[in-house]
Amino acid sequence: MNEATSVQLTADDEAQFRADTTRAAEASAKGEQAPPESEKDETEVEGAPEGGEGTEGSEGSEGDLKIDEPAPSDDEARKQVADAGLDWDALNGEYAEKGGLSDDTYAALEAKGIPRKAVDRYIAGTIAENERFLSAVQEPVGGATGYAELVKWGASNLSPAEITAYNKAVESNDTATAKLAVEGLKARMEKAKGKTPGLINGKGGGGGSSVKPFASQFEVTKAMSHPDYRRDPGYRAKVQERLKASQNLF
Repeated sequence: MNEATSVQLTADDEAQFRADTTRAAEASAKGEQAPPESEKDETEVEGAPEGGEGTEGSEGSEGDLKIDEPAPSDDEARKQVADAGLDWDALNGEYAEKGGLSDDTYAALEAKGIPRKAVDRYIAGTIAENERFLSAVQEPVGGATGYAELVKWGASNLSPAEITAYNKAVESNDTATAKLAVEGLKARMEKAKGKTPGLINGKGGGGGSSVKPFASQFEVTKAMSHPDYRRDPGYRAKVQERLKASQNLF
């Protein structure tokens, strides 16, 4: 998660990732090893695999450009990895635990015809896509800090059924659905505290933002690759705030 430049290459990298894993799956079915990416010419890498499946893959990539529909691309990648004889959950668990994949894991992936570069681009693209989703959902309630306060209040004041409904909405991977749930919970919290609910998209009470935006997509990738991004919530929140302020990159 993937994160893919890290933000805008998601579609191209998903197409590359799928082409690599499809070749690996076909080679595995024939008892062969898929040739490395370096031995493929540009036409073969960018085009359809044998059997006419490339067109279908391209259509899926266009859908991946929609930030409110990240789940299908993830499901497709999971299927492609499984078809190549790899354990998606094991790879995901290793990444979550160690903050990355080991050289041995990369070697195992390469042996299945999936280049290290394709894996890294997919991870970076997934991470960036998820961050854009989080930023869009958290922005109306004050960013990561405001959202943390909102969730804390909700955990203490919502019924189990309401918590289930709320979680279903924010985990739907649909931006509009998630934002509606978050904004509704914020209005409810403010009402309970005796405050007048503020305008969701109105101006806040302070001056201009002091958050420094990212100057380039390279800076975004560098910040997200830092070990503290996965281990330190404070650092991650700052990256999210800077990402929100970097509208020029999207």
